[in-house]
Formats: sequence, structure tokens, C-alpha cells
Amino acid sequence: MIVKRTPIDADAQLLGLRQTRRLMQNQGLQLAWERYFLFLPERYYRRIAGLETYLGRVPLGGQYAVFARAVFKKPAHPRLRGLETS
Repeated sequence: MIVKRTPIDADAQLLGLRQTRRLMQNQGLQLAWERYFLFLPERYYRRIAGLETYLGRVPLGGQYAVFARAVFKKPAHPRLRGLETS
């Protein structure tokens, strides 16, 4: 609802968590962490903020965050050896 009402988001395309995961994995990223947030109206947040932490796995939050890491493969060229990370 917020995205629909905000002019700066007029052309935004909302992605669901599954689609975001798939896009990241297709690019060779390894998923590290995901969390939903913004369950509570701002006026209640300060009083019961701890509830947000417990609800983070419940797919009902107003937004979500997904963190991933790049997975580098061992370089084929001998000059590049030693630059790779695991």
C-alpha cells in the first residue's frame, strides 16, 4: 500500500521472497540470512520492539531483507591463484 501511494515508487516492481532468493541464487550468490520486519505501526514499536525480533521468520512483515555472499571459485589461471576466497 505504501509503495502504491508514494510517487518515488511509481515504477517499482515488488519482488516476493521466493523470487528474490531465486534471482540471487541464479547469479551464484549463497544465501546467508533473511528476515521479515515492519510488523508493528511506528507508534507501538518502542513499547514492544522485541516482538519484531520473534516475528522475523513470519512472512507477514511490511518488508524483508535478504543477505547473500558471493562464492568465488578457484581461478584457472596460475597468476590469479592466491586471490580467491572461499
